[in-house]
Amino acid sequence: MFEEFDVKEFLTPESKKTMIRDGRLVSRHNKLDLADICRFLMQPRTETMNVEICVFLELAKKDIDVTKEDIIERRACIDPAAFRKFNLHLSERIYSANLNRINGDRLIMAFDGSIISLQQTKALMDEFGGHPGKIPSGIGSPLSRSEFLVDTETECIIDAEFGKFRSDEGTMAVSIINRLPQSILDRKPIALFDRKYCGFRTIYAAQSKGIDFVIRVKRNFSKATDDFIRSGKKTDCIEITPRQQSVKRHLKRYPDEPFGKSMKVYMCRAYDGNEPVILMSSIPLTPEKGAQMYSLRWKAESAIDNYKNLFQIEIFSGNRPIVVRQDFYARLIPYNFFYLFLHAATLLCLKRDEEDNRKTRKLKYAYRLNANASLHSFKEVFPKICYPNLDDSCVLNLIKFMTKFHEP
Repeated sequence: MFEEFDVKEFLTPESKKTMIRDGRLVSRHNKLDLADICRFLMQPRTETMNVEICVFLELAKKDIDVTKEDIIERRACIDPAAFRKFNLHLSERIYSANLNRINGDRLIMAFDGSIISLQQTKALMDEFGGHPGKIPSGIGSPLSRSEFLVDTETECIIDAEFGKFRSDEGTMAVSIINRLPQSILDRKPIALFDRKYCGFRTIYAAQSKGIDFVIRVKRNFSKATDDFIRSGKKTDCIEITPRQQSVKRHLKRYPDEPFGKSMKVYMCRAYDGNEPVILMSSIPLTPEKGAQMYSLRWKAESAIDNYKNLFQIEIFSGNRPIVVRQDFYARLIPYNFFYLFLHAATLLCLKRDEEDNRKTRKLKYAYRLNANASLHSFKEVFPKICYPNLDDSCVLNLIKFMTKFHEP
């Protein structure tokens, strides 16, 4: 995967003007080149920066003396969005290779957002916003709003956005949809949305890319959907159309986006009760199928929780806006590698069970692989993955190691 890694693609526009000559990267001699710094920033880090640098250099077999000041000074040349682009490129490679799936070939992906806590500095407060301080001289609590697109089977994060606290999650989701590579669109994906994404702009964006969708409907979204909620019906096929006022407002803000046409959608009452869960989709759903599919959306929340806790995304290695963005996007890459290996280990376990073909006592609980137990070993392997001269047995041994740990 890292054979196509090109450090020139990771430079900021300003750095490209000064550091690239005749297609070659030109810079003054340093102990650690920019490619190594990019690879270091991708590592899952849980210790101090000095400790992690020593561990990384040892595992990467680079016998040089580097301090954190060497990295802090030069990482300003690296564009944070380049890590996001590289992660999306790796996702494209993975899905174009027909990744084996347990629950059918169709890709079911879920959108969800989260709030990321930042260090309490004025620079971050000015850049991202947040909750103001209680006293006039207080900095407040800087926060960032993030958006994730998650594969509900592997829990890999296909793409993500890291924006300001007041960013609109629907707009961030549309940006992610518009960036999706063709290899993912070819899998005929189904996108799952919570009710905060219930809007015509989300529907049109998914439809324009050929993505089927399942959205939880909020009240007062459309007269047609409100009529379905009051009717008590289990399923129905209706036509929805945005109001003229909404069309004018949208075209004023987004003149390049088509907006305003009527659309046929399928309605489904997945759960009933005081506050029923009403789903709107581009494909017909029974109440049972709708409930089963919508429950997969929780995988996105699980992935975000793992990204925050296992990979400690809220522990940043600096307090500059560029550093915060670099850490957020760079750690997407090891996170996805880790969960792809965990998925491969799960497939290996299932294959072993089929080959054994033994009648065993039915277990009281369903079992799955333990991610916590495997993370430490992964941290020792990942620096070697970042360099093209990787021994394949290293990865195979890690996957076999992952199969040893189960939890109910």
